[in-house]
Parts: sequence; C-alpha cells; structure tokens
Amino acid sequence: MVFKNIQLSTNSKLITINPKQFISSITNNLKHRLLENSNEETIIQDLLFMDISIWPENTNIRHGENEMKRICKRFLLNEQNAINGIRQLTEDHTLLPKKVMPEIYNLCKTFPISTAECERGFSVMNNICTKLRARLTMLTGFHFFLCNLLQNKKMNEETIEEMLDSSFDFDFSSDDSDNNPNWDAKNAEIMSTSSTSSKQYINNVRHVNVVSLDEGELSGVDEIVHSDENDDPNFGINPDLFDTLMHGTPLDFYTLIVNDEIINKIVIETNKFAAQQKASKSLSPFARINKWFDTDETEIKQLFGLLIWTGLVSLPSYELYWSNSDIFATNFGLVMSRNRFEILLQMLHFSDNSATDDTNRLYKLGTVMEDIMLNSNNCMQPLEHLCIDESLVKFMGRLSFKQYIKNKRDRFGIKEFKLCIPPCYTIALKVYAGKEASTEESVGAKIVMELGNPYFDCGRTLFVDNWYSSVELAEKLKKRQTHLVGTIRSNRKSNPKQVVKKKLKKGEVESMRSDSNVLVLKWKDKRDLYMISTKHNSEMVEQYIKGKIIKKPKVVIDYNTGKASIDLSDQMSSYSNPLRRSLKWYRKVALDGLLNIAVVNSLVLFNKVVNSNMSITNFRTSLVEQLIKKKTIFINPPTIKHQLEKTGKSRCFICYSVMSSEKRRKYAQSHSLKVQTKCLACNKYCTQCFIKDHKITK
Repeated sequence: MVFKNIQLSTNSKLITINPKQFISSITNNLKHRLLENSNEETIIQDLLFMDISIWPENTNIRHGENEMKRICKRFLLNEQNAINGIRQLTEDHTLLPKKVMPEIYNLCKTFPISTAECERGFSVMNNICTKLRARLTMLTGFHFFLCNLLQNKKMNEETIEEMLDSSFDFDFSSDDSDNNPNWDAKNAEIMSTSSTSSKQYINNVRHVNVVSLDEGELSGVDEIVHSDENDDPNFGINPDLFDTLMHGTPLDFYTLIVNDEIINKIVIETNKFAAQQKASKSLSPFARINKWFDTDETEIKQLFGLLIWTGLVSLPSYELYWSNSDIFATNFGLVMSRNRFEILLQMLHFSDNSATDDTNRLYKLGTVMEDIMLNSNNCMQPLEHLCIDESLVKFMGRLSFKQYIKNKRDRFGIKEFKLCIPPCYTIALKVYAGKEASTEESVGAKIVMELGNPYFDCGRTLFVDNWYSSVELAEKLKKRQTHLVGTIRSNRKSNPKQVVKKKLKKGEVESMRSDSNVLVLKWKDKRDLYMISTKHNSEMVEQYIKGKIIKKPKVVIDYNTGKASIDLSDQMSSYSNPLRRSLKWYRKVALDGLLNIAVVNSLVLFNKVVNSNMSITNFRTSLVEQLIKKKTIFINPPTIKHQLEKTGKSRCFICYSVMSSEKRRKYAQSHSLKVQTKCLACNKYCTQCFIKDHKITK
C-alpha cells in the first residue's frame, strides 16, 4: 500500500486495530475540533484571508490586520513582520504569500496538527504510526487531515469520511465473543495430580505442575497487540518537551500542568467571591475582609509557594509561621503578611457561586481538576500499562458523599478514582460524589469505562483490583482491544464454580478459561487468591525473595508490577503533604490536585526530560523558591535583647558624642562620664542615657 508516496510496510500489529473505531475516532475529533469549537472556527476564518481569490476588489491597506493580530497572539508569532507582509500582499497581489509571510504560510500548512491541543485528539493515529510517524511529514499529515485551508475546502463529516475511505482499505472484522461465558471442561487448565512425582517441593512451598494447553486452546490470549515502541522509555512523552525544556527548571514543568489559564481562572473566581462576601454581609468595622483588595496571578503563585513550604516545614498552626519566636523562625513575612495569607486562603475559590448547579454536587470545584488532567495528557500519553484504583483525600467534616475505606491510612474522606501510568503519573481522575450504580453495569465497571475510554482500542493492558473486575468487564474490554488483569472476588457472577469450590493446598493452582478467552485462576498462598486475565495463562515463575526461591503465577507478578504506579503516586503525594484540616471540602480537593497530583506529575516529566533523579522533597523545595520569587531562603540571625551589662570601665558613648560635638574632643575626654555598663545590642551607656535612648520610663 502506498500513501502519499510513502510505502507502508506490512505490520502484524496494525491488523489488531479496530478500523471502524479508528475512522470514527478521526472523524469525530476532526468534527469537534474544526466544526463545533467556536474558538477554532474563529482561527480558521482568520486564516482564510490568505486566499487572495476571495478578497474584495478594492482592498484597504489595513486589510487583514485584525485577523493577523489575533493569529500572532494565539500562536506567538512576530506581529510586526506579519503585518508588513500582509501590507505588501495588499499592494501587489502578484506576490506569493510564502515569500512575504513565511510564518503565516507555514502556519496554514500545519494547522491544526502542529498545535498541542489538536494533536492529543489524534492519539489513536500517534499510537498506530510508531516508526512511520517520523516519515509522515507535517505537510503529508496536513493533506491527510483535510486542513488545506488554501484550497478553501468545505470541511464536513461526509467529506472527511469519504477521504478516509479512499485513503485506507481495511478488512473489517467483528468480535463474535459470546456474552455469556462457557466454562467448558476442554477450556480448563487442568492440574496434574496423578502421581507424587509431579509434585515439587521448593523451600516447603508445594507446587503442582500445570499441563500446557494446545495453541488452539490458548488462541486469543495474545491476539490484542500493543503498538507502542516499548524499547523507548520516553516514547509516551510529548517530543516537544525534549526540544524546549531540556534544561528547564522545576517551575517550568509545574507550569505545564498548572498553567497561567488555570491560575487566571482562580484569580477571577477568588476576586468575585470576595466581592460577593463583602456585599452580602453586614460587616464589623474591624472585619479583616474590609481590607481586601483584588489579588493577581503573582500573588496566587506566592500563596501556592507558601502552602508547599508549610508541607516542607510542618508547624502546628499557620500563625506560627509568622511568630517572632526563635523556635519557629521562618521568613514567611518577607513574602506575605499573615493577615493577607489568611484572607487569601479564606477567599480562595474555583467556581462562580452565582451560577450554582443544584444537580452537580461538584460544581464548587469548577474546572480545575479537569484542566489539570487535560494538561497532564498533553505532556504524556500512556504506553502499554494502565492502572485504575481509588485514593482518599482526608476530610473529617460533614459531607453527604464522604466515604469510609477501612484499609486506607486516612479512613474518612473524599474518594477519587485515578487512572495512572508508570512510574506514578496521573492522567485521569474522577471525584466520587455519591451512588452511580445502574441496572446495566456496576459502579466499578462504569468507572473503568469512563476513565479509560480515551485509551482503549490500542492494545493496552489495564490493571484493577477486585472492586472493579468481573468476567463481564473483561469481555467488554476485550471488544475494545484492551487486556484486563486483576484480582477478582470469589462471589462474582459468571465465575467458574469448579475453580471457586476447588480445595487447594499451599502452592497449588486451579484455573479455567472461558470460550471468550477470559482466564480465572485460583492460587493458594497464605490464603486463596483469585485472579482474572485476558492476557495470561497459568504459567508459574520463580522469584528470589529473602534468599528463597518462590514460585508464583506470572499473572500475580505482573499484577503487582502494574498496580505499583497508583500506589507510588499516593506515596509521593504523602511526602511533605501541604494539606491541612479544613471545613471547605472543595478547597481541600482542589489543593490536592494543584499541590500534590500536579507536583508529582511535573516531577515525573522533569526527571525524564532533564534526565535527572531529583527527589520529591528537593523538587518541592526548588518549586517554593521559584514560586515565591526568592532565589535563596535566608535564616534570621539570633536576636539580641537591649539590656545593660557590667563591663570594663569606659566612657559613655552618648555623653562623649554630645560633648565632643558641642565643646570639642579635649573637653569631652576630661568631662564625659566613665561607666562600667554596656548595652549588649548597642554600645557603652550610662544609666541615664540608656533610659533616654531606649525610651524607657521609670
């Protein structure tokens, strides 16, 4: 197959991609980005002025300047050069746009593929192309995605689908897996227990050999193939970061996740909330809010820097950070006053209270969490492994959707469902706001399909625990070209009864595979462990643990590795955690996203792009120094009290100075008072001068 003079070689991985899903994804993304988004429609209309054929007959010398300014501001181009180019083109229509306006001409050729916002919409394309992606030039991609604005084509869904159908010839196939699993005896991975010779004893751990299956019986285990370049550990990171931030600072990477747009939204809503509070209350003349003045982006960044600092240097209360005591000496006062810090924290807001949505329990969070996840996806995409699990933001106040999870360190709080990728990068998050179960599927299955939906259909592997997993979910994900690996509860519907009821001794394994190639395995360790997988068989692998050789099912080892990313994310967030007890649940959840999840994500990007191994503590420290705009953190020198102390005999400093200035030095030497007292913080004093100079009343 030849596409745009590029010979597309045969690749066994490509046949695993669902072609209908691929075409549908491309079509839907193009329609959304180019036809439905009003902001992008404006950009396209501005770019159309490059088509001289649609210009009016008598064009003004200032024709196109407003469009040019908007484009230059949006794409950070040189405005003056662009305006000079459009004026030359207005005066002489015979000139070529690419000669007088090269930057704008190149923009037309690459829009919108060159923009990070649009590129993430084609994650399916990015995953499929792999090595061919470098050969598919921007110009080729621009033709493929029908963004040739110079030809002034009308972009609609029919045109897009027609071109896609003519460019690719797929062999459409469908998955005919049975929705109701058949745990037939021929699908059982039988245990060999016919003789004692088949039993092996390794360090008192008994293992029963597994009879291997024929290739036909294992068909479908590896039928879902992942298409990423697994040899490159940085394949999932946005390549632009290596070009622009190879020598970046921690703040540079933090602003990728928490950008100026997020900060600006917080500034607007905080100022709006403060104005509403002042207008709605009858305030005391001495109320602190009377001194409120509007905040700005720099001050909000300083506030975040101070909050991160409070996690690094933990004190019992915020007031102590401004204490004059040597024990609690910090320099918070050099950055912001205590009253300003407290009123900013009190007014910190993320949504408009005047636009209350009673149907949405999470409206107080605004869009801050979605924006953080959106920026995180722009910077890094998953490779093969995904992991979904819940985290808990500690909250002890009254809240209708507060949760209790007994196996968490903080048992009470607000539950968050996270989708993480190795090593500990969060790319999707959902705050649980109450019961969401439906008659069609469980809450766990609904969460999995909602969080993982953008990342399916690419041959990835999803790891979940027994709260989410089921045979039905495994079959549903298999249709979406995604493996499921996880633990499973013994009482789940559709579990094979032969496996569940089988009595095993330590080290033994019992497993069965359904006709849809879903494996359910039972392994006896200290207790019975149930696993589900569409990727594994019942293979046993040796592990060296504390000097001993232990045999475990490979599915258990892979599960422990795959689930590590979300545990490590929570662990990294817990180090120097800046969150404090609060009555406002939304503020705590938002600050957890801004100061914990965003910081951990930016640390992952920093270490990979800069090729560093910085710890989370050092990263937070560097971030504080840059956010508060202090290059170094000074330590207050010890304070010395002003008090008199007996010393050697000498003249009073004040008396000598006065007499010397009035009656010359010789008179002062013979008449100034000699004393044996000295102020520790100043100089020699007689008692009267000390009292007068230090304004002490008798």
